[in-house]
Amino acid sequence: MDAETPIGIIIPPSNIRPILDKTASFVAKNGPDFENRIRKNESANIKFNFLKDDDPYNSFYRHRVAAFKSGEAQEEAKKKAEEEVQAKQDEEKKQLEAENLEKDGDGNLIGGAKQSFVPSDPPPKYEFINEPPTLNARELDTILLTAQFVAKNGKSFLTELMHREAKNYHFDFLRPQHSLFPFFTGMVEQYGVVRKWTAVPKISKNDKGFERGLDAKFEKLGFKV
Repeated sequence: MDAETPIGIIIPPSNIRPILDKTASFVAKNGPDFENRIRKNESANIKFNFLKDDDPYNSFYRHRVAAFKSGEAQEEAKKKAEEEVQAKQDEEKKQLEAENLEKDGDGNLIGGAKQSFVPSDPPPKYEFINEPPTLNARELDTILLTAQFVAKNGKSFLTELMHREAKNYHFDFLRPQHSLFPFFTGMVEQYGVVRKWTAVPKISKNDKGFERGLDAKFEKLGFKV
């Protein structure tokens, strides 16, 4: 029952109510003559029986005509439309909250269900990211190749190489105080984990071909050995 509908007035069903309200709004604007024309033109249409004085819905129709004349019906319709809009927005908000989404100023969806977890600690450092410094191709290849041999053959190989190439400026990165030493040691650690030695022969410190294998690799880079 409508909030302002007097007790005792029968409210028509949903299939009659829209026609009744529309008719009442026009009659409120255009007066009794308009009602008489509708009654005459729609006399055979049972959907307009509410215009008859003995129809059970006639009292409600008269009530609605009065409501449209006073403006109450328009206010009621406006309020109902606002409530429907608000209900739709509330439902949409609940749906977005359930999915942990929200809208930005332009109405675009942002966020997502996976953002419900907010980590308290920073993510771990990527193990295989080591940004190379600005080097030419030969310098970079020298460091990477040396790092592969050191990762494969251990600290003793590094010590021997440092003594052997102590006066070779191309291997200055082997000194701890050198600016490229952190990059070199980082690559040694990464190669030690990956251990993909498809292009680097496995050599042993005690192998007679130990130095020959290393010399061959460095010779390809254009160094005199």
